[in-house]
Amino acid sequence: MVRSAGLLFGAAVVRNVGLLLLLLFFARVFDQATVGYYTLALAIATPLFGFAQLGLRTVYVTLRPNAPIKDYALVQGVSLTLAFVVLAAIAVVVGTVGLEPSVPGAFVLTLLLVGVAKMADMFADTLTGPLQLTDRIPRVFGAAVATVVVTVGVAATIMFATRSLNLALAGLAVSAVLATFVVMYLPVRKVGVSTGLWSEGSATRRTIVMAGLPSGVTVAAIALVSTMPQYFLTPWHGPAVAAHFAVLLYLYALADLATGAAAQAWIPTARRRLVDGALRSELVRTILRWTAVYIPGTAVGMVLAAWALPVVFPKDYTLGLAQAVPLGLAIVALPFAFFSMISVSVLNRYAHGLTLSISSTLVALVLCAVLIGPLGMTGAAWALVGAVLTRGVVAFIIVMVDKSHVSAESAT
Repeated sequence: MVRSAGLLFGAAVVRNVGLLLLLLFFARVFDQATVGYYTLALAIATPLFGFAQLGLRTVYVTLRPNAPIKDYALVQGVSLTLAFVVLAAIAVVVGTVGLEPSVPGAFVLTLLLVGVAKMADMFADTLTGPLQLTDRIPRVFGAAVATVVVTVGVAATIMFATRSLNLALAGLAVSAVLATFVVMYLPVRKVGVSTGLWSEGSATRRTIVMAGLPSGVTVAAIALVSTMPQYFLTPWHGPAVAAHFAVLLYLYALADLATGAAAQAWIPTARRRLVDGALRSELVRTILRWTAVYIPGTAVGMVLAAWALPVVFPKDYTLGLAQAVPLGLAIVALPFAFFSMISVSVLNRYAHGLTLSISSTLVALVLCAVLIGPLGMTGAAWALVGAVLTRGVVAFIIVMVDKSHVSAESAT
């Protein structure tokens, strides 16, 4: 588990660092308002494509009996295409209504280009499931490195040459699609054909969709919890403040992706403990162990971030104590939330994803509406804390009261 977790952690870090590098380049070249509208486009596209992904990576490594890889690819391709159609409709509405007299046209194109890049990213993430299940996790890390080098390199080159955000995003979108096809789809298809998993499997496409829908809602809710502050900060405090918070949020996003990777790598252990009737005790031990690591690590990370942000980014991007405390608490709560959520998936209680998503999204919505107006970025950070804790508490309760493993565990 340690090696797998390390490689998945590394892949998550690489992907997140790539996004952070892009944001850094944009922050150094463009004004805060332009960066703010870019982060707003991300905030709109991320939950939408998160839902369209249907959590198929997790479904693939947990669903029993499973379906052929080619069916996952087909379902994923169709769902992401439908999501882009919805995004295009949103873009039309935005273009018609307008955010500001000088913004609509440029923002609509920004939104669409971000959508194409997100489609490629989500499809690539789904394809990591077969690699993970066939013990080819090093390929996941290698593909992440190759994709980031190509996409960020292309986008940055175009940006510095043209000083145009949308031309840079066009380069990002095209290179992301090509990279996904070359370094993920083709290798996964080759592995699937050689192992028989490409076309073998008794589960139907309908089973994939039905298992994925609750997972998709859960993934979208997780993304929405992180992006929701942008919907309030942009109109209430301006795109510059939204851009500032987006930079700070990458501190949380890095930990979020890393914890998600560790939780994914924990799935085989969780499945064995479920068979042994010891899932609940294993979950508690795992949460305590990872939280003990996160507490000092987060404290050190916040201090380093407060020093490094105004050095690396333009001087307007700073981290104060008022934002560092809630962001740190949200990060420390991640092992509790993620390992509890993964345990729900291991129990094949996919429908409970609706419970998790609705509860955490409602908490985030209420807290954002109440706190962001008077507190700005600080209120947004506290809203994040509340949403993460809600997700963890609800998932943990679901696992503790589930009857499928209670009797076996009690007997031990």
